[in-house]
Amino acid sequence: MPNTALGLNYASYKDEAFLTANMQIWLRDRAVDQIFNGVTLFKWLSGKDQADMTLDQVQSKGTLEYRDGGQSIDVPLLTGSNSTVQSYHQYQTIDTTPQQGIGPSMIDWREYAVTVTISKFEELVNMDSKSRVINLLQTKQVQAEKSIIDRLNSDCWKGDPSGTTGAPGGKTNTTDLEGIPYWVQGNPASANTVAGIAQGTYSFWRNQYNAATEVVSATNPSFAAEGKNDIQLQIMEASGGPGLDEVDALFTTKTIFNYLWDSLEDMRRYSSGDVGDVGYKRLSFQGLPVYWDSALTAACVYGLNSDYFKLVVHRDAFLKSDGFRQPTNQTAKTAIIMAMLNLVCMSRRRQFIISNIAA
Repeated sequence: MPNTALGLNYASYKDEAFLTANMQIWLRDRAVDQIFNGVTLFKWLSGKDQADMTLDQVQSKGTLEYRDGGQSIDVPLLTGSNSTVQSYHQYQTIDTTPQQGIGPSMIDWREYAVTVTISKFEELVNMDSKSRVINLLQTKQVQAEKSIIDRLNSDCWKGDPSGTTGAPGGKTNTTDLEGIPYWVQGNPASANTVAGIAQGTYSFWRNQYNAATEVVSATNPSFAAEGKNDIQLQIMEASGGPGLDEVDALFTTKTIFNYLWDSLEDMRRYSSGDVGDVGYKRLSFQGLPVYWDSALTAACVYGLNSDYFKLVVHRDAFLKSDGFRQPTNQTAKTAIIMAMLNLVCMSRRRQFIISNIAA
């Protein structure tokens, strides 16, 4: 019997219309949700690591924002205070001086694409059975889904967090999304321009950072013994005060995570389900979940505040497809699935990195 889990249409299955109709059902009912379950950073941002949230709930949380267009993605930022605040009595004049202090950061849209192709041969050997055609299509869709998840997850952490490579985050492929190493840098006072703003000029646009002097190794795990002090200091530096605007998660490599797991006595270990399904083992440092991600390979610890990150996607180009088409020089049918998006940070000073941890 055919698999009906995706709500597949069992009408005529011998043309592009049939394949396209069933792909659209998959994109509508499954693909977007799987992206948020499969990409570690997106899952944490959305809150889906702690609750079974719907995409409508993710959007209402503010970490997923649909936009209808624009040459680039602009985000209004508070760049200064309002000097008109005052106390007054009765008829005293109130200051109405026009205020600046608000400016936009701007980043480009990033485009991703993955293709699903069915050859004429595959079509012919399966055309005697609707279920076989559907299962073939479903298998190729899942393959595309997992591939784009792996790529997005990798791009979230790609780059050099030390800030020594010149370009912000050390991103080697300019068409990739702006991941965490772009927004949270190990040298935030450099001359790099981040989202159109010169971080060397504007101190409000710099994340907190510490270049660690400790090392992590089996014979000299001094970061595990002393790094908690670095983490605590950076939590305080990135906050607005005790319990105010603090980071709400720590991210690191699998190696550093395991040394922390073994060595930090005041870190509470969690069993499965207490923090979510991002990693295999769970830690909490002063109530903050500590995650590891296999795509995060640079020896560092990030402290991130989800209130100031969002994934901005184009309403008409987020896991959308124009359907299957047959080119003039092939007998195969191909569908291109595209996503137009980028990761945005509204307050870099509420984030931190401990970089250059020698392993």
